[in-house]
Amino acid sequence: MKHLPNVFVTTILLLLLICCKEDDGRLSPFRWETVSPEIDSLTITFDYATWRAAPVDTLSGIAARAMTIARADSNNARLMSRAHFFQGVCLFKSGRRAEADMEFEQARALIDSAEHPYEVRRIDFWLHDAKGEHRGADAYRRTMQNIDFYAGIGDTALLAMQYGDLGLLLKKYGDPKQALTAFETASEMFVSVGLTKQAQGNTINVASCLRHTGRDADAVKILRSLAADSLFRANCTAFPLTLLNIYFWDNDTTALMQALPMILGSDLPINRRLRGRAMAEYSQLLLHRGEEDSAYAFSMRALGNLDRSYMEDSVFILHNHSKLLERRGDCAGALSALRQSMEVMQRMNDENEREQIHTLATSRLVSDIRAKDELRHQRRKMIWIVISLALLIVLLITVTIWLRERNRHNLRRLESQLERETLQRKIMSMHIAASDTDSFLYTFASINPNFTRRLKEAYPDLSPMDLKLAAFAALNLDIKQVARILGIKPESVKQSRWRLRRKLGLAPEVNLEDALKPYLDEDPER
Repeated sequence: MKHLPNVFVTTILLLLLICCKEDDGRLSPFRWETVSPEIDSLTITFDYATWRAAPVDTLSGIAARAMTIARADSNNARLMSRAHFFQGVCLFKSGRRAEADMEFEQARALIDSAEHPYEVRRIDFWLHDAKGEHRGADAYRRTMQNIDFYAGIGDTALLAMQYGDLGLLLKKYGDPKQALTAFETASEMFVSVGLTKQAQGNTINVASCLRHTGRDADAVKILRSLAADSLFRANCTAFPLTLLNIYFWDNDTTALMQALPMILGSDLPINRRLRGRAMAEYSQLLLHRGEEDSAYAFSMRALGNLDRSYMEDSVFILHNHSKLLERRGDCAGALSALRQSMEVMQRMNDENEREQIHTLATSRLVSDIRAKDELRHQRRKMIWIVISLALLIVLLITVTIWLRERNRHNLRRLESQLERETLQRKIMSMHIAASDTDSFLYTFASINPNFTRRLKEAYPDLSPMDLKLAAFAALNLDIKQVARILGIKPESVKQSRWRLRRKLGLAPEVNLEDALKPYLDEDPER
């Protein structure tokens, strides 16, 4: 019974250790299942190269090597699935999405989704999430499911990506403050696995959320800090966009001048879409400086990028061009540009109206889902609290039972010792009453057989009366009790005890009873 608390605590620690033990059969930091040493190495290399936006040629080389390995062992479905997945990513990066989807479907058909859920989710990521399909309550529900899955399996990179998607959804359909929290979480996770480029790109979302919550100064400060990073300047996707946002949010024309050549010199999709707006902004800046011809030339170049621009940017480009034509005296051209601007604005308003209706409806659905998730979370929390309290109560009961049993054992031990001492005193009194020193010593020796021998060996000059007084002292009898038993005066007992102390060589501060205890036999109960 006395070992029960130790057993209980050990069991709890073992259960916690089992629950917290990582699955060693997966790769790290990405959580692919292991297939073979060579393909596992290629998988990690391919994932890092993909996340760090390596050239498609680099990815294609890795994919070709994986396909060669898979064809050498064509009966291994998982090897072949992994190779098709690599091929699909390369095709997706090359803009051949239809062919990429075919590769992904082939990869998915080769594996059992129930046995390999992580593989299926990685394929689905490129089939759905990588295309930007983040609309509606279904997207929110899928994102939350992915967060739970990737958190459980330990894939920090994909978990960070899902938190970024959650931030986008909450920003659009929910609370910007919670979106900010999601974006900040994503940035921390990207940094923890060495994906600095993704962390920097996500920082722009953090700044956008700050601006939506009215913290414009903080947003601009974050963007300026990001733009000052020498490594970030090599990011041809995010750096020009950051400079444009600094210009839009802080009216910094230097940022616009710095961003324009980068946008014009890069053929990335995001830069192609920003090209018209950037040139129109620069055209307006030149017009304010009085360089009308240069402003008109850049405005014409902006019109050439009209079809690739966002509708809001198209309205700005047309409106700016209309002003320039009006200043140049081309009223017909200005009117035509203004009409085009009004048409685009009307389409944009119609689309915005439909989008607002969709956003309101989706916001309600997302709110309902979040409320249900919160309720479910609270229920799980209450269950864990109840379980914890139950375990605590069991532990308290166990400790209480153990303490009670220990106290009972100690009580039985004390009772046994008291009975033994009482018996000793009765025996001693019976023999002492007869003034038979030899009988007394014989009886005392039967209880403490080594006392007399030890004392005589240590002090050979002790007389029988000294041994008798020593026995009384060892039994903790005081002077009055000894005098009454021996039938002599207390002063005589005191004098005899003084002589005994002198023979034993005891200092005045040493207690006689304590000095004699080492010569008694050990208590068998102890």
